Amino acid sequence: MLRRAGILVASALVAAVAVTAGGYFATRPTELTVAVGPPGSEDVRVMTAVGQLLRRDRSTVRLRLVPAEGPAEAAAALERGTVDLAGVRSDLAVPPSGQTLAIIHRNVAVLGP
Repeated sequence: MLRRAGILVASALVAAVAVTAGGYFATRPTELTVAVGPPGSEDVRVMTAVGQLLRRDRSTVRLRLVPAEGPAEAAAALERGTVDLAGVRSDLAVPPSGQTLAIIHRNVAVLGP
């Protein structure tokens, strides 16, 4: 009887560990790598702010920034498949494997007399 109780307790512990591990991996945030650059640019500051907002709001998505020398290098990293997302200007060739997530631009309007 004591042996049967030990087996039952051990089985319950194994099941509890399996459920806990499954819950951890199921609720763990998805991390996306983002190539953006050049370092210190406005693009890097914007993506850093977005990543901080996602962390603060406990979102299911996290961003990990990968520095690039510029938008062309970010596009090349996306083409190679080393990153999930890239900050690329619209006047550069976008890799065929890439899709548009957001278009961010500054329009300047000049009003004359």
